[in-house]
Amino acid sequence: MADITDMRGYIELLKEMGELRELDGVDLNLEVGALTERAAEQEGAALLFNNFKDYPSGFRVISNVFRTCKRTGPAMGINAENGIDYLYAWRKKLGRTNPCRYSKSKAGR
Repeated sequence: MADITDMRGYIELLKEMGELRELDGVDLNLEVGALTERAAEQEGAALLFNNFKDYPSGFRVISNVFRTCKRTGPAMGINAENGIDYLYAWRKKLGRTNPCRYSKSKAGR
């Protein structure tokens, strides 16, 4: 399982997995939303938009990152390809957590 510590590392992992498509020069106001919706409907790759028309270079938008279990798993530390396996792995991981409890008696200090 890959160690995902930041978005750049996660983007590189998505590229290695073949789960990322990069698009350059799209219209930020009209095309990003439409292309994101279309890719989501087809459970296509995550989309990384670069170099928007009429905007300075350096701004990027990524979408559909957590649309599938295959892409969400590495970010959550779960190795599962389908929904059922992902759900069982998530429940197991969640069961190992120890949540912090809020105490009213300490709130007034």
